[in-house]
Amino acid sequence: MRDFLALSLETRIRPTSCILPRGDVTLIVFGNTRAIIHRNFALFFNPDDPIIETGVHEIGQAVKANTIIKKNDGNLVVQPLDFELVVLEHLLKYICDSYGRQGELYKAVVDNFLLGTSNREITPHHILNKFIPLRDSLSSHQANIREISDIIQDLLENDDDMVEMLLTEKFKVGREGNKIDENENLQH
Repeated sequence: MRDFLALSLETRIRPTSCILPRGDVTLIVFGNTRAIIHRNFALFFNPDDPIIETGVHEIGQAVKANTIIKKNDGNLVVQPLDFELVVLEHLLKYICDSYGRQGELYKAVVDNFLLGTSNREITPHHILNKFIPLRDSLSSHQANIREISDIIQDLLENDDDMVEMLLTEKFKVGREGNKIDENENLQH
């Protein structure tokens, strides 16, 4: 039930950001970005949202170009990367880039605010009325960035969840009847 609540599209409910490996899928929630990633497909909620649409397009481009060159017995071999890892990497990159762009906008607003405070005709009351919403907005932005950073850090420190996110590898291993070697997969 908690997983469905995390994917809720209710605008009055701000879901907790998360990356949740769940069996054959990984659920991802960051702000308005909600996705279910499988080893063969990714389902994004709110695809008509221009921000989501742009992100999905960029991720789609990355999936099309998803290959890695490996050396095998002295020969170079082009090998596709696991779909879910490409989607996750580019989704996180897109989200981080988005917060970076927001940071640049805040920088411009703060610079403009500081220029405006140098005008001697503006009263301290007027400055305070502009400063408080700016401070609150910056605090909210900082909290969002900290939340995402904490989620990623927690995930990286949890070997079980990291292995659970290897959906393609789990599928291959399950077909072959072997067990995933945690240490081998986490070092790649």
